[in-house]
Amino acid sequence: MIYFNSDYMEGAHPEVMRRLVETNLEHTVGYGCDPYTQQAKGAIRSACTAPNALVQFLEGGTQTNAGHKTLVPQVIEELKKLGREDIMVIAGGVIPAQDYEYLYKAGVAAIFGPGSPVAKSACTIMELLMAE
Repeated sequence: MIYFNSDYMEGAHPEVMRRLVETNLEHTVGYGCDPYTQQAKGAIRSACTAPNALVQFLEGGTQTNAGHKTLVPQVIEELKKLGREDIMVIAGGVIPAQDYEYLYKAGVAAIFGPGSPVAKSACTIMELLMAE
């Protein structure tokens, strides 16, 4: 058997599946404008104590190609403006290896690519948190 590591190798969390079944037939105005993402944006603003912060969600695909090189530094800069440099920024997903150094210089604390073991990633994050 041929086996390829990817972040699609596991099923969704049961709670996610439950919510998908509950909301599957709802008609909403579109991702990013629907009540669910609006609620998530509010929770993020509240957690950052920044009620007017711009919060963006990227759903994947073409719109996110190379987005890490513009969006991640923008997030870090906005956090600095808010005086929240204590918030660690971690990047993940399909990010070309040649872009890692750029992101680290921009202030990213860690980068986890496809196939990164979840337990090892969690340990790395915990080590970073404990070092602060």
